[in-house]
Amino acid sequence: MEKTADRDVKVYEIGYLIVPSIPEEKVAGEVIAIKDILNKHKAEVIADESAILRPLAYTMIKKIGTVNRRFDSAYFGWIKFEAAPVEVRLIEKEVKEVESILRLLLINTVREHALLSNKLNLESADKNVSEAGPKRPVSTEDMDKSIDKTVSDLTVA
Repeated sequence: MEKTADRDVKVYEIGYLIVPSIPEEKVAGEVIAIKDILNKHKAEVIADESAILRPLAYTMIKKIGTVNRRFDSAYFGWIKFEAAPVEVRLIEKEVKEVESILRLLLINTVREHALLSNKLNLESADKNVSEAGPKRPVSTEDMDKSIDKTVSDLTVA
């Protein structure tokens, strides 16, 4: 936990899906609405990724007005920010109320930023595996411990 002169703050990340019925040129405005909510609650944006249209793994349903609408794609983006823990639940509640938000996930995270490439370099990956030799299998117990540690590290306080 980091301290500022007047409050304790933690680092969070909000991943969001925006309904695909929003025209592409208006998606940036929807993201600004989310950032306005963060600013309202004195959150400081650390990093973000613009929302891009992606297919969904499964169909999601959102009630818009009186009609249940089904979506197979959505604009996905994320924002990493610092905020006081007392503000985070209010931020989550207000972002959920944004009409264009299909789904969101808010997690506690770390300030460091790990970049992941969308395209894997399979040639170098194959080369690294063959040079390193075969890896020993991971036991179920070791995997469970690793998953438990990861989940406990990501739990929002």
